[in-house]
Amino acid sequence: MKTIHIKKTKFGFQHCLEPYSSAPTWRYFGPDVKTADDMRRYFETGRHSNDARDSLRDINLFFVDRDGKPQNHYTPVDADDKITLINVNYDRRKRLVLSAADIWSDADRIKYLRDTAIYLPDEIDSVPAALEYLKQYETHTAELYDSELSARRFAAIEKACQEHAAQHRRSAMIDS
Repeated sequence: MKTIHIKKTKFGFQHCLEPYSSAPTWRYFGPDVKTADDMRRYFETGRHSNDARDSLRDINLFFVDRDGKPQNHYTPVDADDKITLINVNYDRRKRLVLSAADIWSDADRIKYLRDTAIYLPDEIDSVPAALEYLKQYETHTAELYDSELSARRFAAIEKACQEHAAQHRRSAMIDS
């Protein structure tokens, strides 16, 4: 298995086939390479070499920061209201999953809405019903809830990514 070092710069991704040589050479991928699958295809088709027969099939993509230290890249992806997916190292097959309950439990959400709202009828006991009511009668409270949810979601994503990176003894880079 061939280990290829990958780093992300402001101009795109770079790869190095011989990172431990005395003079490692970093080369840019093409502009169409954006995911781990694209990177694997790049090497399998031989685009990394002038010799078209030089294809690499059994590879390990190893992400590093600009100093060459191991680093994981995390890309949050909204799946729906109840789940948030986070791609690890631009690979859609490697994902962290956060449920809505991991971010902010329904009981705490209802408590927040009741504490913040001027009036929320007692018979409303679910978050969707409360939001529907508040969007109709108290738009400011609904906006406050949305901003609080966004802040809590970002904090939960950051915490999950930091914990995952710590398990693998790497630093974390969260792409927005």
